[in-house]
Amino acid sequence: MRLKVILGEEKEYKIPWFYNYFVASSIYFLLSKYNERFSYTIHSYGWRYKNKNLKLFSFSPLFPKKFISDKNHIIMIGPLTLIISSPDSVFIEILENIIKREKFLRILNYLLPVLKTSVYEVEKLGNIFKVRTLSPLVVSENKREGDKKITLYLSPDQENFYKKLKNIVKNKFECFTGEVLSNDDFEIVCESYRSKLLKIKNINVRGYMANLYLKGDVQVLRFVFDSGIGEKTSMGFGMVEKCN
Repeated sequence: MRLKVILGEEKEYKIPWFYNYFVASSIYFLLSKYNERFSYTIHSYGWRYKNKNLKLFSFSPLFPKKFISDKNHIIMIGPLTLIISSPDSVFIEILENIIKREKFLRILNYLLPVLKTSVYEVEKLGNIFKVRTLSPLVVSENKREGDKKITLYLSPDQENFYKKLKNIVKNKFECFTGEVLSNDDFEIVCESYRSKLLKIKNINVRGYMANLYLKGDVQVLRFVFDSGIGEKTSMGFGMVEKCN
């Protein structure tokens, strides 16, 4: 399920290039207005099942009416559109109710008036369809170099990329539904991709803008589509939309 929020006036907003953290913070702040314990649980643990604690939502970049970019900032001209996605319809409905009640969304120093909200389900997904990423898809693995643990960001041309990606989906699906998936239940195939480097709180994160084919059980693909693909989805990575 998805929540579309149209916000901001028809004026300029000066936003840093790497603003994912500030949007995520705004979402958690809204959840705290509903219930501080609920917000803390989602922020610290996410959805819990057995020994798994995973985040099961994603959000899009801000889509402005038009924009101008320079070296350090994007000048966005409102209104702006933000899309939040999750397989948990209750989570989406709670967010919409809070946003409608609060009537504003704070991002950085801007208090953006909410102009319109709408909750919707993307229809006609089927058991094979093509998507494109709205934000970079991230898959990583940790390795040790001496006494240090380092994070390696994998690209779609590496064999381990797909193994790790499938494991992420299987863990999230089990966390949400309690059902265990096999590798035969779904497939994710990358048609094309390009690398993109982003920064989250001064940490460089390597992801990939990509066109992907999703194949398999309709229920599983719906979950993948709504929860976001890959890691760090709750920080605005791995959001996808269906290609026409």
